[in-house]
Amino acid sequence: MESILEQQRKAHEEIERLEQAIVDQFMNDPKSVNALSGTSEFSEFYGRLKAIKDYHRRYPNETVEPLELEFISQTKSNGEEDDLDKLFSGEEGSGRFLDLHALHEQYVNLKNVKKIDYLTYLSEFDNFADYSRENKHGEYIKYLEELRSYLESFFKRVKPLSNLEDIQETTQKNFLQQWESGKFPGWERQIGSDEDNGLFCAACRKGYTKQTVFDAHLKSKKHIKAASAMIEQGITSVDRETQEKLLKEAAKERDKREVDIAFTEALIRKYAEILSMQREDTKANVERKRALTDREQAEEVDDIESESEDEDKIYNPLKLPLGWDGKPIPYWLYKLHGLGVEYPCEICGNYVYMGRKAFDRHFQVI
Repeated sequence: MESILEQQRKAHEEIERLEQAIVDQFMNDPKSVNALSGTSEFSEFYGRLKAIKDYHRRYPNETVEPLELEFISQTKSNGEEDDLDKLFSGEEGSGRFLDLHALHEQYVNLKNVKKIDYLTYLSEFDNFADYSRENKHGEYIKYLEELRSYLESFFKRVKPLSNLEDIQETTQKNFLQQWESGKFPGWERQIGSDEDNGLFCAACRKGYTKQTVFDAHLKSKKHIKAASAMIEQGITSVDRETQEKLLKEAAKERDKREVDIAFTEALIRKYAEILSMQREDTKANVERKRALTDREQAEEVDDIESESEDEDKIYNPLKLPLGWDGKPIPYWLYKLHGLGVEYPCEICGNYVYMGRKAFDRHFQVI
């Protein structure tokens, strides 16, 4: 026998489901009742009443369906999809896997990057230390921002109760400590390298750390254009004081840009750490798919589609009563409550009740 606490819990659960169903019902556009107005309102009314009576005549022992299930069935019949079904893409498998195919394609199209396959990319997409600083601009920054944006979006969908702002603040605090100490991965050699080595371009107002990079810059179209504009203004050289001032301004602007890039890398590393389980599952899923033939992959897609089509079809060959979730109750529970035993009531005109509990309960409402 159920305890009073279990009965109360079930009652509260039922109330919550009804409240949610009522909210969902009010969110739907109400249907028009014009069919019951006008010259044919009586024929329409009696037609519907006849259909209801015919149904109960054919199924006299049909278990009463909870009210919220009726709302759910009506929503599905209207073609409305569950929000959870629209939350993840098919490749993400309801939040089990990452979908980084587009970002992988974007990455391999960057300049001076190692061309790797998708599986290797899943293992190395947060490894930024081996990528040269000179290449971290333009398309790389765009790629970095899109990778960060996707991981944040996936994190919010998979872990909606987690506080993303707290994670970002903690990551920023740790990042600034590493950056100021010169120990942030991939940027150790760049910090504190603002000493004057004579590799300064007055026309472009930019300093360089390597002679080879500086020589290549002098041959670029951007420098030639800036140098020509400088000569047209009558400026042929820059004194030492002005050069040092311009160098400091350029270094300050460069440092701000580098801090922003490095912090984005730190965020991506943190998100990858939190989503490590989904990352490993994604790698395992990619390896599994690689082992399948084209025919097996096609069959797998067909199976997934057929499963999604059969989700709304209830398999109930034993004609078991439906539970609160709209699915047949377990057979052992059916036998336990004796729902297969008929109890006719002479008072009700030999109406048959299925199960002793239903038979005893109906006396309470007579």
